[in-house]
Amino acid sequence: MTWIQTGRLIPILGLIFLFLSRLPLHAQETTAPAPATPQTINPYHGLQDQKQLAGQTLIPGLDTSILLEFEGQWFKQGDVDFSDLIFSTFQFAVAIQPVEGLSGRAVMLWEQGETEPVELDEGIVQYGDTDTIPWWIRGGRRYLPFGSYFTHFISDPFTLTLGETRATTLSAGYRWQAFSIEAGGFNGNLDSNQEDTRDHVDNGFAAFTWTPADTFECGLSVLSDLGESLALREGLYYEAQQYGEAVGLAAYASGSYGRFHVDLELVGALDDIDLQGTIITYDENDEPVGSTYHRSFRPMAWNSEIGVRLTDIMDWSFKLEGSDDLAGLPRTRFGTAINRKQGEHGVIRMEYLFGDHETDPDSQTISLQLGITL
Repeated sequence: MTWIQTGRLIPILGLIFLFLSRLPLHAQETTAPAPATPQTINPYHGLQDQKQLAGQTLIPGLDTSILLEFEGQWFKQGDVDFSDLIFSTFQFAVAIQPVEGLSGRAVMLWEQGETEPVELDEGIVQYGDTDTIPWWIRGGRRYLPFGSYFTHFISDPFTLTLGETRATTLSAGYRWQAFSIEAGGFNGNLDSNQEDTRDHVDNGFAAFTWTPADTFECGLSVLSDLGESLALREGLYYEAQQYGEAVGLAAYASGSYGRFHVDLELVGALDDIDLQGTIITYDENDEPVGSTYHRSFRPMAWNSEIGVRLTDIMDWSFKLEGSDDLAGLPRTRFGTAINRKQGEHGVIRMEYLFGDHETDPDSQTISLQLGITL
């Protein structure tokens, strides 16, 4: 086993970066700095936060933003022990608003090992949702408002792994004071009879949020079929010949008080997802024989995080999360992360996670991330 395989390189690199980041940017500057303006750590890890993080106005009505992320990771589980360095994310977003009330957004995304080549991650056309127009009509390829997935960690929370759903939708919504509601429909990939060639817009979603203050937000959302999430639908599409859908529910609350922040979220199916498939075996004459099987499962995930702002530009967070009926994920996972903001557009993160698996050996992960936005 080499020294790099022990995983020591990742946290040491992180500590070096954190140390260097505290050095002045220009050694020749000797004047006393102006008093620091209090800043908050922006985790920019929720889906919508990531898409609308920062913008540069090129001309009136046209904004652009860029997100770049580099990551290093060490992972160990039983006899499996590896480390890697990747340029994980390149994202380019364009937002246009040619006239009051009419707007659009397009997001191009490249993720190493995930999207080859660059793909259109989101493309949305919208009317309304302005200071003077409290209602809106929104259509396009987008991530559904199902769950919030706030996190101060590098790794996706289990709630996002289960609930993240992207589709081409048409929706309408309304905002009144601290309340907002949105509902819409889309054409899903799954049908009760997968051999049925008819195709219809027969899936729906609804989301409700309450934001009584800048420091608190909570929400509840419903998805007509949790099997349509990105984590489940492809496997179910190829496995199931007969399929029984299950409604998905997501609830979250996120708040801060002084230097402390708390994020809680639950995503799961309200009923069992049932499916019928066929398994092929071979008889003594090597002839294929098909046999029908049934299986059902009820996936669920939850995430809880609590943290403290150590300085105006640094916070420290702890998490405990869990999952049920989700293949490959730990039954419970806990860990800690530290984030340091670099000016208005950069961030350095480090995290440690320990996973308790139901049947497999325990897992450990150490990650480092450098991110920049413009």
